[in-house]
Amino acid sequence: MSFLDRAPWHGYDAPSLRPSVICARQKPLRARPRLKPSLFLVRQGMLASEGQRLNYDGTLRSLFALYREHSASPWHRLGRSARLSYGSYMNTIAREHGRHRVCMLTGLDMMNWCDRWSAPRKFEERLAGAQVAKQALRNSLKFGAALGIKGCAELVQHVPLPRWHR
Repeated sequence: MSFLDRAPWHGYDAPSLRPSVICARQKPLRARPRLKPSLFLVRQGMLASEGQRLNYDGTLRSLFALYREHSASPWHRLGRSARLSYGSYMNTIAREHGRHRVCMLTGLDMMNWCDRWSAPRKFEERLAGAQVAKQALRNSLKFGAALGIKGCAELVQHVPLPRWHR
C-alpha cells in the first residue's frame, strides 16, 4: 500500500486540543517538603552541634570534600572560575581514584597518575588539563597536611609542580 492509496489526513480532533481539556488531564503539582537547617546538616554528614566537625574516612574523596567544606580551607579564597575548574578536575580524580586511602598511596602512584593525565590522547595533548588536575590535587593534599592528616605531607612532595611554578 503506497501513500497515495491512504485516506487523506484532516488534522487533529479539535475538541481534544482545547486548553481546558488538556489542563483537566494533568495532575496538580505537589510541593516538595523542605528540610529544616539542622536536618540538612545531618544529611550532609555533620551535626549542627558539632559545627566544623566534618567526616573524613581516610579516602581521597573525603579529603576533597574536606578541602571544599572546611571553613579554614583556601578553597573559599579562590575565585569563581578557579573553583569551577578545580572542582571539575577534583570530581574526575575522585571518580577514578576516590576510593584509595590517602595513607596507603605512594609517591609512585602520584607520579603515574600525573603522567597518565598529561599523556596525549587521539593526537591531542592534554597538558593544560593535567596541570590544573595536579594543582587541585596538590592544594588538597597541602590542606590535609596542614590539618595533620597522616600521609598528606609525604604525598605533596611527589606530585610534580605545574609548569607555571617551575
